[in-house]
Amino acid sequence: MKEVRIGLGLNGNVAVGPRSVVGIAQAIEASGVVDDIVCWDQLCLAWPHHLWGEEVTPLARDVPDNASFCDVFVLAGIIAAATKNLGVTITADAVRRGPAELMQSMLTIAAATEGRGARVMLGAGEIKNIAPFGWPPRGGFDKVEDCLQIFQKFNEIRDPFAFEGKFWNFKDAWIGSARPYRPTFYALGGGPRIINAAARYADGLITAVPAAFPTPEQWGEEIVRVKRKVAEAGRDPDQFECGVNATCLIHDDPNVLDEACRNPLNLFIAALFGRFNTSEWAKVGQEAVFEDYHYAQDLVPELLSPAQTAQIVGQANPDMVRQTFITGSAAEVAERIQAYIDVGTTYVFVWDQIQFTRPLSERTSILNQEIELARLLKNPARFAISSR
Repeated sequence: MKEVRIGLGLNGNVAVGPRSVVGIAQAIEASGVVDDIVCWDQLCLAWPHHLWGEEVTPLARDVPDNASFCDVFVLAGIIAAATKNLGVTITADAVRRGPAELMQSMLTIAAATEGRGARVMLGAGEIKNIAPFGWPPRGGFDKVEDCLQIFQKFNEIRDPFAFEGKFWNFKDAWIGSARPYRPTFYALGGGPRIINAAARYADGLITAVPAAFPTPEQWGEEIVRVKRKVAEAGRDPDQFECGVNATCLIHDDPNVLDEACRNPLNLFIAALFGRFNTSEWAKVGQEAVFEDYHYAQDLVPELLSPAQTAQIVGQANPDMVRQTFITGSAAEVAERIQAYIDVGTTYVFVWDQIQFTRPLSERTSILNQEIELARLLKNPARFAISSR
C-alpha cells in the first residue's frame, strides 16, 4: 500500500500579507510529516460580507473581510522559494485560466519546487467566482475534460500540436520543450462527469469528505468503480491517486468545538455545503435547508440579503455542523480520516475550518494541531497507541 500523502490547506489574505505564509510554510516543513501546502485560486469565500464581523468571529479584528485572497500563483512562488522539502498544490477551476496559461504556471512551480511536487486540483468552477466577474456561467465540465487532455499532450509532446475539444481548439500550440519536472493534474469534484474525466485523463481524483461521500464505505465503493474505469481506459489503476479534501474542525478543547458548532459562519456552511447531495441529510436525521441545491452551481453570497442569510443560519443546527466537518481533537479527527485511508485513499488534503472562528493570535496553536493530525496519519502505529 502506498504511503498516504498529506497536504495542509493554507489561506493567504492580502490584509495579513503574502509574506506571512513564509513562517507558516517553514514551520510545516520543519515538522517533517507534511508533504504539500495546498492553496486555492479564489476571488471570494463562501460567506456574504455582511456575515463577517467581530460580533461573529474575533478573526475579524485582524482580517477585515473574507474575500481579500492573495493571488494563488504568487503564494506558490513564495512558498517554493522559502522551503526546500515541501510540494505545492493548487486548487483551481477550468473556467478562469486557459489550459496553456495554467500549464505554463504549473511548469514554473514544478521547476521552482525542483521535483518536490507541483499539483493542480482542477474543478468545473464555483458560480460565485465566475458569474459576478463576467465569465460565462456554463461549460465548466467541458473545459475540465479539454484541459486534462491538453495537459496530457503538453506532458507527452515536445513539438507544436493541434487539439479539437468541446471548448478549446489549438493549432500549432507550443510553449517550449523544457520539462525538467512534470506537474501532476487531479480532477476535483464528486459528480459523475468529473469522475469520468478523471478516470480517462487525470493523474488522480480529489473529492470532499464528508460533503460528497459522507462515509468511508461510500468512498471505498467509489474508488473501486473509478479504478475500474481507469483500467477500461487502458491506464494503470495502481498509478491513479484517489484523494480526499477532509474538511475539519480540530481542537483539543471540547468547549471551543461546541462554540465553533454554534458559530453563524459554520452554521451557514453546514446549511449550504454540508451535503453536496442534499438527500443525504435524511440519512443522518437532518432536514435539508435546500432541496436540489449545489453550492458550486447555486451560491453567490453577495446576492443574499442579511434577512436571507439569517434565515439560512437559523435553519441549521450544531449537530448539522458536526456532520459537515470531521470534528474533534487531532487524535479523534485522525481516527475518522484513517477510515478513509483504509479504503484506498492515497492523498489527504486537510482543511481546518476552526481558524475562521478563532483570533489570529491562535494561528500557531491551530497549526500545531494540524501538524499533530498529519503526524498521526503518517504513523498509524503511533496513532493506534495514542488513541486507545
